[in-house]
Amino acid sequence: MLSLGTAQVAWRMVAEHPFQYAYFSLLPGRVVEQHFERDYWGLATRQGLEWVLAHDPRPVLTVGMDERTALTLLINSKMLAPAARARLRIVAPAEAEYYFSIHRWHPGPYPAAMGRRVHTVEAGGATLLTVLRRP
Repeated sequence: MLSLGTAQVAWRMVAEHPFQYAYFSLLPGRVVEQHFERDYWGLATRQGLEWVLAHDPRPVLTVGMDERTALTLLINSKMLAPAARARLRIVAPAEAEYYFSIHRWHPGPYPAAMGRRVHTVEAGGATLLTVLRRP
C-alpha cells in the first residue's frame, strides 16, 4: 500500500507527463524557478515549436535559442511533420523572430528588449519553456 506522500509523488509524476523528469518534490514553482535547472533535456521545445507554427501562418518562421542549447531546436524540429519543419529556419538569437528559452542559464524573466512572452510550457507550477516574440 502506498503512503500518502508516495501517492502524491506518483500522482504528480503522472500529471506532469511528459515532463516528469523535471520533478522537484513538492517545492513551489517559484522556488524551483529560482534555484534549479528545469527542462535540462529541452523536451518542452517541441510544444513551443508546435505553438508557434499553429499561431503564425506565415510560410517561413525564424526561431532561435541560446547558442549553448540551440541543438535542442534542431532535435525537436525533427519530431515535427515535414511540412511544419519546412516552415522553420533556425537562426542566431539576434536574427530570430521567436526566441526560445528552457531557462538553463537564465533563471529569471527576460527584459522587454528580448521580446514579448507569447507562450509558456509549465509543469508543477514551474515554467519549463518560454517563447518570446521579438520586436
